[in-house]
Amino acid sequence: MSFDRRPKRIAGPGFHVNVRYDDETAAQMRSGITSNTNLPRSNSDECYDVKEMELLVTKRVSAMYRDGYTHCFSMLNGYTSDKLLNKTGNDLETAILKDLKFVGVAVTEYKPSKAYSEQGFVAQVGGVVTLLNESSDTIKPGQKVRIGVELNIRRNITRDKGIPREKIRFCIKPAVDTETMINEANPNKTPIEHNDLEEFLDNYRQMHDLVIGKALGLAKPGDRVEVLLQPRHAY
Repeated sequence: MSFDRRPKRIAGPGFHVNVRYDDETAAQMRSGITSNTNLPRSNSDECYDVKEMELLVTKRVSAMYRDGYTHCFSMLNGYTSDKLLNKTGNDLETAILKDLKFVGVAVTEYKPSKAYSEQGFVAQVGGVVTLLNESSDTIKPGQKVRIGVELNIRRNITRDKGIPREKIRFCIKPAVDTETMINEANPNKTPIEHNDLEEFLDNYRQMHDLVIGKALGLAKPGDRVEVLLQPRHAY
């Protein structure tokens, strides 16, 4: 397995749910039809596998599945969406995260094959997990962290053993404080009128929804850190 497992320095209960792999989205990503060249398709089948301790996401809008399970994936190679057209840098990351929703952290490895389908696929949605800081920022003890995508240095940040270098994974990043989040949710910096209140609250909820937990230690880029996964709600 790619994840270098070690005992948690902070013990605590974990909360787990059974999930399923998003075969539909993975098939689209493998096809090579992408709406943004910054998310190139990979020729490696391993890129589309899920490894232990990877961050799992699901599409906010998906009409295919009716089985009661959340269908997840952990990579962005070849991901396509109309919202990503002509986007770069931070604008591209924002557009990606508006299209997707954080689910949890993969507890089990998963490969899209019959054998693994019978084995099961589990995500941890609460409790303490050990994650790798694959962002370019230092994470401080007690700091809230959010899900992100490190696109600028994506080919150099995958430090786990057995992970293809070209795989574009989700990462954890320091989250901004509540005051900054409120200001960013109101980009015009003008008093919020009644007609604009719904748009403001929707922007704020989406930003707050990215916050996934709290760091329990210091982690420079490339370090591992314990993270307490927290309930995600705006208020």
